[in-house]
Order: sequence, then structure tokens, then C-alpha cells
Amino acid sequence: MTTKRLRRRVLPGVLMGATLMGLVWSTPAGAQQEDSLQVSASVNGREVEGAGSNDPVRLEPLEVTEAEIEVSNTTGSDVVVKRARLFGKAFGLTFVAYDAVVEVPVGAGETAIIDIPIEFVDLERQATGLLPGGFALYDANREVVGQQDFVIDVRGSATSALGLFGIFITIATIIGIVGIYLGIKRRTLEPKRPKRAVRFAFVGLGIGLTAVVALAVFRVVAPTPIVWIPLTILPTLGGALLGFISPGPLKIDEDSDGDDLDALEEREYLDELDRIAREEESAVVAAGAGTASDSTAPDPMDGDAVDLTQHSSTESAAGPSGVRGHFER
Repeated sequence: MTTKRLRRRVLPGVLMGATLMGLVWSTPAGAQQEDSLQVSASVNGREVEGAGSNDPVRLEPLEVTEAEIEVSNTTGSDVVVKRARLFGKAFGLTFVAYDAVVEVPVGAGETAIIDIPIEFVDLERQATGLLPGGFALYDANREVVGQQDFVIDVRGSATSALGLFGIFITIATIIGIVGIYLGIKRRTLEPKRPKRAVRFAFVGLGIGLTAVVALAVFRVVAPTPIVWIPLTILPTLGGALLGFISPGPLKIDEDSDGDDLDALEEREYLDELDRIAREEESAVVAAGAGTASDSTAPDPMDGDAVDLTQHSSTESAAGPSGVRGHFER
């Protein structure tokens, strides 16, 4: 397989494989099934409860934001809050994270207020657009003891982590689409249907992820699990189906490129032998023609040849006698 073909086929698969690994990456450490504390927060005086894609909590870079977190302990034991985090995440990946170290004990059945000033000094490099986010409270064991979820609107840059993630997915998807288009046009796709299905499935996954990130960046809808999971699974399955029924190669199995190269070298070798044989045959014919022309010339050793010595002696005898006779008269 040539380097060009290898790069065209393997590169999109590697890019999409890395993306898929990012998707299945576990959620940030600290999440647990049941919280010990009930959390009700506000940002700059606005209650965050019920903030969704239509009415998100806006976060501005380089702006000091006052967060107030009301914590109610409904358990029968005391809880000490050691750390509070404002986060924003998607696809199981955390894109926005701001931590504040606190020391707030909350007794059983008691309520406490935690005031946290947050300055988003590098928010523009973390994300942009809508993200599922919230406040999470941690104890001394770094386990989540309380959490409140809401949608945040990050006013970041296109070159932020989320923006670059979207650009990466878009480029990989375009490469995959172009490769498939050329493969269908030239009939050079993988000869086996499962391989074609996997290749098309990766491209379908890229299309779904590109759509999800675009919806988030353009602030249409946040990439919550109920949004991004269907939008990635459906194109992936559709791509796999299209790849399975897509046309394969016409004649040459692309996996046998090495065999084709060996056959070509063998044909060139046979052609060279045939050329040498023709040259030798031509040389033999030329040599035979030269021998035939030499055999038609008189051979001095042949008995039928003219005896020039005898002819010369006869002329010499006639000549002198004629002269003598003339003198005698």
C-alpha cells in the first residue's frame, strides 16, 4: 500500500478514533450518586435554578462575579465544605473550571451561606458558547457533597479549548468526506463491507459532533447528554449503514497492492527476456545471411575454377610463334 493511500485512509480514522476516546472519557472525579447537601446558588443576584439554553447564566471574561451558594444539610451528620467549583462541561470533558478554597462547616439540619467572588481571568481561552455547567461542593475527601446544575453562556474566544475542539472535528470530518467521495468516484473503497462501514461510521460521528459543537458555539442549544448523544449516535449508525451498502472496488483488491507490484515486476522481467531473445534471433539470422552470400563466390580450391596459369601459357605460345612466322616471310 502506498504512503499516499495509507495517509488518506488512516489519518481520518486516527483523528476520529481520538475523538471517540475523548467522548468515552469518564466524567470529572468527584461525582457521586447521592448528594449530602441541598444547594441553591445565585450569580450576581440572579437565581440560577431553571437556567437553560433559552435563558443561560452569562459569564464574561475579566469580570469579577459574585456567587452566593446556600447550603442545606438534610442528613443526620455534620458536613464540612472544603472547596466550591464553578464548572462547564460537555461530552464528558470539563472545559470551564474555577475553584475556591473554603472552610464552611454545615451541621446536621443546618443551613449555611457561602459567598465566593470569582474573577474569570482566562475564561476566553477555555470555552465559548453554551455549556452545561453548575456549582459543585467538595468535602475533605474531594468527594462531591452537593451540586446544582444549570446552563452557562461563556463569552469566550473562537480559539478557546471548545472552539479548537470544534475546528479539529470539522477538519477531520471534511477530510473523511473528501476521502469517501474520491473512493466512490474511483471505486477504490475498501473491498470488505465491514471496513467500509467503520470508515463511514467515523465520518458520521464527525458530522454529528460538528453539528453539536456548532449548535453550542452559535448559542442555539447546550450540548447536554439528551442533545449530543442522539445527534452523534444517529449519524454514526447512518454512516455505518451507507458504508455497508456502498460500492467496493471494481477489479483490484486494494489489499493486494503488493501482489500487483510483484506481478508487474514479473511482467517487466519476462518482457526483458523476450527482447533479449529477439535480439539473439536477429543476430543469428544476420549471421546466416552473411554465410550464404560468401558461398556464391568462386573458391580457388574448387576444381571448376578457371586455370589462369594454363590460359596464360597458351597465349604466350601463340604470341611468339606468330611473330616469328611474320619475320620468316
